[in-house]
Amino acid sequence: MIRLYEVGPRDGLQGLSKIISVEDRVKMVSLLHDAGIDSIEVGSMVNPNRLPTMANSAEVYETLSEMHPDARYSLLVMNERGMRDALQAGVRNFNIVLSPVQRFNHHNLGKDMHDSMMMYEEMLKDIPRHNVRAYVSCAFTELNPGESIAECLSWANMIASTVVLADTDGTVDTMSLADSIRLSRTLGIDNLALHFHLSHARPQTHIDTFLSLAYAMGVKEFDSSIAGLGGCPYVDGSGSNLSTEVLISWALKNGHDIGDINLRSLTRASRFVRNAVSDRRRFFPVTSWAEARILMKSIWP
Repeated sequence: MIRLYEVGPRDGLQGLSKIISVEDRVKMVSLLHDAGIDSIEVGSMVNPNRLPTMANSAEVYETLSEMHPDARYSLLVMNERGMRDALQAGVRNFNIVLSPVQRFNHHNLGKDMHDSMMMYEEMLKDIPRHNVRAYVSCAFTELNPGESIAECLSWANMIASTVVLADTDGTVDTMSLADSIRLSRTLGIDNLALHFHLSHARPQTHIDTFLSLAYAMGVKEFDSSIAGLGGCPYVDGSGSNLSTEVLISWALKNGHDIGDINLRSLTRASRFVRNAVSDRRRFFPVTSWAEARILMKSIWP
C-alpha cells in the first residue's frame, strides 16, 4: 500500500507571499483529515519574522490536536527555541531537517552538519525515536570534498524512525535515486520515504518514472502537497512539491492501494486550498486528460 505524508500545510504554504490565517490553515488540515489523510505536517516552529507564513504554528497544532486527537500531526523544529515552544504546545511528533550540503545547513540552521547533529541530539534526547522524522535535504546533490551523504543518513537513522530523502534542489535523476536508495538500505535504513519536487523544466513523466523506480526498490512512503503547493523558498530550482493529486493518480494508474483516502473529500480539500491561496502559478495538479480520467473514474465509478 502507498503511504502518503502530507506536507502542504507547512512546506506548501511557507513560500507563499500571502499570509494564510490560522482558521484557514486549520480548515485545510481538517479537510485533508476528512479525506482520510492523517499523517500531516501542520507547521514549522521558526522565527515568524523570517517566515511569517508559519507564524502561530503552535496554535494551529493545538487546535487540530483537540479536534482530531488520533491523527499523527507533526511540526518541523529547527532550533532549541522552536523545540521548547513545541513541547509547551503539547507536540508529540517532530520533524527535523539536515543536509550533507554544508551551505544548506549554514543557510537554514546557521550551523554546519556536525554542530546541527549535536543540537538535535540534545533537543530530542527525551523524545522516542518513533516520534521523529528526519529529512535529508539536497539528498541527490553533487557534494563537495568533505561532505558525506552516508554520514548524514547514518545519523538520521539513529535519531529518527523515518528517514526522508528530499530532492530539495530538483537534481534527482534515475541513477542518483537508485544509488541513494541502495546506500540507505546498506546503512540499515528500513523505513525510507521520498520527497520529490516538480517544475516546468521536469515533465510529469519523469516524476512517474521516479515514483515507479522507488516503489520497485521497496519505498512505499512518499511526501506530497495538496494542489502541488510549495517547494523550498530558499533553494534555486526547488520547484513545486509533488502534488497529492498527482501521487494518487500515479498510484491508481499503477494499481497500488491508497488505503481509505476518499477522493471526493480530497477534491473538496484541493478546491479550498486553491481558493485560499489564490496563486494558481504555484500549482502543479493533474497534468493530462488520462490522469484526470483515472481520478474521475475513481470518484464516480
